[in-house]
Amino acid sequence: MNRTVKNIIKLLVIAVCLVLIGLYFREHTEDLSIIRNIKPADVLILVATAFAINIFYSVKMLIILRHQGLKGISFLEWLEIFIVSRFLTLHIPQAALIYRSAVLKDRYQFAYTHTVSATSFFVWFELSTMLLMSIFVLIFLSPEHNPLFLKVLIFLGIIAALCIICPFIFRAFFQSVVPKGKRLGWIFGKLYEVSHAMTVNARNASLILKIQLLNIVSFVLQLLWLSVCFRALELPASIPALVLFLTTIHLTGFITLLPGNFGILELIAGYMAHIVGWTLGAGIIISVVRRIIVYLNFSVFGLFFVILKLFGWKNKIKSSTNH
Repeated sequence: MNRTVKNIIKLLVIAVCLVLIGLYFREHTEDLSIIRNIKPADVLILVATAFAINIFYSVKMLIILRHQGLKGISFLEWLEIFIVSRFLTLHIPQAALIYRSAVLKDRYQFAYTHTVSATSFFVWFELSTMLLMSIFVLIFLSPEHNPLFLKVLIFLGIIAALCIICPFIFRAFFQSVVPKGKRLGWIFGKLYEVSHAMTVNARNASLILKIQLLNIVSFVLQLLWLSVCFRALELPASIPALVLFLTTIHLTGFITLLPGNFGILELIAGYMAHIVGWTLGAGIIISVVRRIIVYLNFSVFGLFFVILKLFGWKNKIKSSTNH
């Protein structure tokens, strides 16, 4: 399938999603009224919380990269690379990995395989931790004798188990299988390097402890962000419902079919909102608000880096790092 056909299919999927969303709100215009509840103070809190979440994410990733041998980079230099890469991912699937790999290779002679390994470990450990914490919260705080939450727990348990063992299975597979052909052999070799690095990192107690603590803080901040968002829209939200909603958003985000999963994420968020007792429209609106806040957050980061350049702080940081 060539690129033109793929782009046409993506546009058609987005169009179908937007039509479905439009048809829903045409029949349920009352759902749109909750948007008027959002106040400027709520937007500021949401942007500030999103800013903090991105800072924690960037710190986690930098710790992993430094563990794998990245040297000569300051936190602010890395933060700029990290934010630009996340912004690109909103528009081009997998752009973050490509951009980071290219920049780190060009500026710091950091091997592509190391960046891929670090990113894979970051995503794997983030997802595994979120699933386990979600299961923990749902076990202790979900309503008793609720068949929905029981089904969700079973589903999340299966996904978590598969997620946790994946790198070890991949490592054993790529180590034991001898492919035919030089090209396929090279690909298998690189995939083995990635899976091997992930399993080695998973056995490093010091690294795991640091990342786990940051994961817990990130998880709490994201729950806080959702809680503020629902409160701003004047929608009641229990902790189990917030956890379920957050987990759904993350699981959807890890499988990128379209740029930012535009349209798809809104429909899934709407369906999940309907399941936990809100309206489908409320879930869609939450997802749209989330997108807007993400862009506002990147605007704040952009202004931050412009100010750094104007005052020459970045050059001073680079100079001190090199010395």
